Amino acid sequence: MMEAEDIDVTRSLSHYPLDSLVAIEIRNFITREFEANMQVLELLSSGSVQTLTKAVCRKSKLCTGLS
Repeated sequence: MMEAEDIDVTRSLSHYPLDSLVAIEIRNFITREFEANMQVLELLSSGSVQTLTKAVCRKSKLCTGLS
């Protein structure tokens, strides 16, 4: 398990050990915690953690009014 401080948000998600099962767990977490419906393929192809975060905010019912 990685520590939060070991994650570089500008680095590509492909740099981190992210298989399809982990991607499904992350997608389920995003859906549950942020009320944002994302496809696993969308998550895997989002690029960096930073880009994924922006995509989650765009889709989230909780991030209205944020850019």
